[in-house]
Amino acid sequence: MNDNKIIIEDKNSNYKDARKTFSYLLFCLVVYYTLSYVTSMGMSYFIKEIPNNLSQTLTGTLLFAAQYIIAFPVTAYLLTRKKTEKTEQTVVPVKTIAGTTCMCFTSSVTSNIVTLIIIFLITSVTGLVSTNPLVAVGMALPYPVMFVFSVIVAPIVEELLFRKWFIDHTYKYGQGISVLAAALCFGLFHANVYQFLYAFLIGFILSTIYIKTKKIIYPIIIHMIFNFFGSIVLPLQEYLVNNMPAELLEIDITMSPEKILDLIPDNIGMLMLVSMAVILVGLGMLTAAIIGTVFFFKNKTFFKLYRAEIDVPKNKFLMVMFGNVGGAIFLIGSIALTVYNFILFLQ
Repeated sequence: MNDNKIIIEDKNSNYKDARKTFSYLLFCLVVYYTLSYVTSMGMSYFIKEIPNNLSQTLTGTLLFAAQYIIAFPVTAYLLTRKKTEKTEQTVVPVKTIAGTTCMCFTSSVTSNIVTLIIIFLITSVTGLVSTNPLVAVGMALPYPVMFVFSVIVAPIVEELLFRKWFIDHTYKYGQGISVLAAALCFGLFHANVYQFLYAFLIGFILSTIYIKTKKIIYPIIIHMIFNFFGSIVLPLQEYLVNNMPAELLEIDITMSPEKILDLIPDNIGMLMLVSMAVILVGLGMLTAAIIGTVFFFKNKTFFKLYRAEIDVPKNKFLMVMFGNVGGAIFLIGSIALTVYNFILFLQ
């Protein structure tokens, strides 16, 4: 009887401790959100006040840098001021990193299909058509700016925030709770209908590889590879397609075969380049997705998540995460920003 009482008291104590921890962590993310927005708006105002117009590259660099230059150091301080228990690091073979990277492409392909179906249903019911904010922003920025911030800076910052510091604080509540919470926050953090599902799934994969190895360099490398493909390779392909000769862009099924054949000889070089780019990128994504699927089923034991000795009850997971001041503000703010971005980019 006394043993049962001790177990119940331990569970209640762990539950309260978990709510307190998540409240603090999500409050830190709210601070990051707020400081990023304020500094970005301040930099935007500063740029407008400059008499001579800045180049697009410099403008994009200043706006992106403003999101990190204050917000990240402040949030890093808040998240590292509380000490966490050090755990042993595990080295995994290169094939595990490669397979996990391919799993990210599997998740991306799957989630994008599901997301497009959801967007189609929303459009069918409401008549509202919204473009992806990420595409709109990406097309407006020069490639060097996108490379520096999307391929280098963002993966380092996000992996430290959502993997290293978030998981180090929540690991004690069980691997499953820690990984699921990190992934869910990562998805909500993007505040984008188009990004939520694949950010959640990829966040789950990256969180798992970190919690299994405790080496932050692994998820950073995987994140960099994935962002390089999404931020550089795909936009470059789209750029080639959009910049084909005007007469090729006007080709449609109503034109006669003779007229189509007349247009090809004059533009054969560009047509071959664009065709090869589309084919190679498509085959690359499909191949990676297939390899990722096979890798997962062959290594399911590696991705098995274990409970803590005194675990947070599954039926109280959402309450632990969002049933507190920091969690509630983060959830409401993320949903509000997602709706705002959807409305902002209505066509």
